[in-house]
Amino acid sequence: MREESQAYRAQAEKNQQISSLQNEANKLNHNHQSALSSLDSLQIQYADLQRDHPEALEKIISLTEQSIEAEDSFQKEIEAQKRVTELMEKQDKQWAKRMEQYEQE
Repeated sequence: MREESQAYRAQAEKNQQISSLQNEANKLNHNHQSALSSLDSLQIQYADLQRDHPEALEKIISLTEQSIEAEDSFQKEIEAQKRVTELMEKQDKQWAKRMEQYEQE
């Protein structure tokens, strides 16, 4: 009877170990599948980034060039406006001087 009891306990312990190992194996399989799914998702995102990167870089370069051109154009416009202002001020001074001369006569 004692041997049967020991054999029963030993079998129960083995069954417990098997169950524990099976649970651990299931968890590891789940973690593995989750990691594979994450890997697939990351690979897709990486491929999308690789596909979109050249286009985005080209757009950045184009916008930078447009910005430089716009800034140059703006600077030229400022210089032209300064020149117009200088000419108008010069003309105003000439008119004021002529008026002063006219009034003195």
